[in-house]
Amino acid sequence: MLLINLLICISNVVNSTTTHFISACTDDDAVLWEGRIQEVKTNDTSSSPGACSILYDWNAVTFYTEIVVTNVSDRAEADNNSLAIQINGGGKRNIIPFKGQFYFINRLLVRVAIETQKSDNSTATTYETIDERVVALDDTSGNFVNITIVDSFQKDGRYLISARKMNQPNLVIGASPYIASHIMMRGLVLTGNALRIGRDRLNLRKQLWPKKYKMGVWGASDSSGFGVDGNESSCSKSLAELTNKFQNSDSAYSALLARKFGAELHMQAVAGIGLERNAEWSTWWFKEIIKRLAKTGLVKYMEPIGKYFGNTFGNNPAGTNDWNFNNWKPDLIMIMLGGNDKVCTKANNGTAIIHLPSNFSTTYVNMLESIFITFKKVNHVPIIINVCGFASISELNQCNRNAVCPAVKNASRIFNNTFMSWSSYNFFVEIPIGTVKNNETGGCNHHRDASGQRRVANYLEPIVRKIMHWD
Repeated sequence: MLLINLLICISNVVNSTTTHFISACTDDDAVLWEGRIQEVKTNDTSSSPGACSILYDWNAVTFYTEIVVTNVSDRAEADNNSLAIQINGGGKRNIIPFKGQFYFINRLLVRVAIETQKSDNSTATTYETIDERVVALDDTSGNFVNITIVDSFQKDGRYLISARKMNQPNLVIGASPYIASHIMMRGLVLTGNALRIGRDRLNLRKQLWPKKYKMGVWGASDSSGFGVDGNESSCSKSLAELTNKFQNSDSAYSALLARKFGAELHMQAVAGIGLERNAEWSTWWFKEIIKRLAKTGLVKYMEPIGKYFGNTFGNNPAGTNDWNFNNWKPDLIMIMLGGNDKVCTKANNGTAIIHLPSNFSTTYVNMLESIFITFKKVNHVPIIINVCGFASISELNQCNRNAVCPAVKNASRIFNNTFMSWSSYNFFVEIPIGTVKNNETGGCNHHRDASGQRRVANYLEPIVRKIMHWD
C-alpha cells in the first residue's frame, strides 16, 4: 500500500504543470521592446500580478522575448507547454455610430523562430521562423485577459518570440468618433515544466541589432501599410474596419527597409494624416460633426502629424510632448508626407489640377527645422530622407501619389538653402512613377499591396545604403 501511494505521488509530480508569470516591465528584464512605450507602475498589490504595465499604441511597436525549451521528451509533455500574454487589448467601439456600429480591434503579428547555427560552424547564430500568425485583441471589455500566442513547443531549443502591433492608434481619420485607448500589457504567462526565459534584454538587443542602426518613420497610409492585407473585393468602406482587418505595418516599405538593414524601428504613421491638413478635413462630416464634438472635450480627432512627433502615444492630445528624446536617437528619419494635404480638381481636358495649402512649403520647412532643433537639444543630428512617390503608370494624369513631389522637393531645397549647417543631413528622394506596377495597386482603397510595398523597399534600399553608409 505504501508503494502504491508513493507511485501515485511520483506520478502527480511528473504530470503536474507549473505556471509562471514574467513581468513585461524592466523589473524582470525578460522582455525587449521596440517602439515608443510607457512603463506604468501602480500601488495595487492586492492582485498578483498587476503592479506594472507597458502601455503603447503606435504602429509596429514590438516586444521580443527568448524562451528556452528543454527536456520536451514526448508529445504529451510538448502539449503541456505554452506561452500567453496578459494584456488589455485597447479595443473600443465608436461612441456615435453614425457610420455604423463598429469596434476598433488591435492586431498583433506573432512570429515564432528557433535559433539555428550557421552552416559554416561559426559561433554566430540566426533565427529561423517556424510559425507566423495574426492575433486579434478582440476582448473590448477593458479587462486584462490571457491570450495564448504559442500553443505548444514541440522540441528543445532557443525560441525568439515577437509580437508586432499591425495597426495605427485608434483615432481613425474620417471615421465615427472613438474613445482613445492604449494597449496595456502586464507580462508573459509561461505554462509548463520545460520553459524558462533565455537572454535578458541587453543580450537580446545585441543579438537582434548588432550594428545598432536606428530608423524612425513618419508618414501616412503608405508608410503604415494601410490596405496591404486586403483587396478591392474584400475591403469594406468602413475606415475603422479597414484599419482593423487590413492594415499591416510589418509589410510596409518602411518596416521592410528596417529589416533589410537590421535597424531598430520606431514608426509613427497614420492613414489619412497630413503635414498641415488631413484627408477628409474638407468634408462636412469633419467640419460639422467631428470638430464640433471635439470642442466639447467628449471626443478627440487626429491632427496633422507634426503635432505628435514628441508624443509617446498617438491617442494622447496633439502636442503632449512627453517623449524623452534622450531615450532613443535615430540615425535615420524617413518622412513621407504631403499626399493627404492635396486637393485635386480636373481641368477641361481631364487632367488633374493639384491644390496644396498656400503655406505648404513654409510648414514643411518649419517641420524639418523643429526635428533638427529637437535632436540638437540632446546632442544628436539625424539624417532625414524626404520620400515621395508610389504611383503606377496606370495612374498617370490622375491625382496620384507623385503629384505632390515637386512641392516636397521644393520645400526640402528651401530648407537646405536656409539652414546650411543641416543641409548635408537632409535629402529628397522621389520614387519614380511606374516603380509600383499596375497590378500592385489593388490594396484597400487603391493602396499598394504587399508586392508594391516590397518593390518600393527594394528601390529605396541602395539609395538609403549610399546615404547612410550602411552595410
